[in-house]
Amino acid sequence: HHSLLAGAIGGYFVWGRYSSVNNQILLYLTSRVLVAVSKKMIAFTGLPIDGAKAYPMCCAVVWGIVMRLFEEDPDVLYRSLKSSMDEIYRYELNPSVS
Repeated sequence: HHSLLAGAIGGYFVWGRYSSVNNQILLYLTSRVLVAVSKKMIAFTGLPIDGAKAYPMCCAVVWGIVMRLFEEDPDVLYRSLKSSMDEIYRYELNPSVS
């Protein structure tokens, strides 16, 4: 438990100040932590899920959540993701534009 506490304190005081670099590091670490936690959950439950099955299931969960957030509360998404989603899913044909 000491490593969790040390990491939390270090994360707060060393990495806690916002900068674009720190934000990118946080996003990278978040994705890696989620993958690791998923692996631990699979191992804990004993489900016979290998990487070939886990990857598409992970994609389904992540994209399902993204689509749900996009429909219900798009402003919580990162601006670049929201902009891309708007371009793909909310594009309206404008007959006056050739």
